[in-house]
Amino acid sequence: MAIYKKEEVNYGGSCELPKDRYTVRIVSVTKKQSSTNKPMAIFKVEIVAPEQVTINGLPHNIGGRQFAFNQMLDPVEDYGVGRLIAGLERAGFDFSVFEADGALDDDKLPKLNGFCFDMILGSRPRYAQRPPSEAEKVAGKKEYIDILDASGKRIMMGYEVTGGFADVVGPASVNPENSY
Repeated sequence: MAIYKKEEVNYGGSCELPKDRYTVRIVSVTKKQSSTNKPMAIFKVEIVAPEQVTINGLPHNIGGRQFAFNQMLDPVEDYGVGRLIAGLERAGFDFSVFEADGALDDDKLPKLNGFCFDMILGSRPRYAQRPPSEAEKVAGKKEYIDILDASGKRIMMGYEVTGGFADVVGPASVNPENSY
């Protein structure tokens, strides 16, 4: 029989992420249309530093933890391309990677793959949910529906990372492998 002391066990990466400055790397960028038929990009990002955080005195490996966020590519809205450009500027990105004159070509967004920078990240609870049934859709339910436990409480499934280009604070404070 093995005995495991809580303080000696490494807890998984689906932990609550303390709001702080983290170094991240863009893993992939995919362009698509939003539900309102506007251009957007989905950025898949991974945490590269720190590799571990301590929460309530217990270690949690977070290095390599991936998350995604959407970025609208609308040039007019304040949450659109302007937010992307401002974030990349704070990160020290060289826009000539896209075009010689420094213009942003959204077809070349995958050239951001491997780019590292620092951003403020946090987390929020992720709850178990299910899509509405056909009968629920007919009744007007369009959103996902919480799955409840036997006592009627929402079932928490861990935490999801929160962050986007508005949260970029500067160039990468560490220089991880396979980055630029």
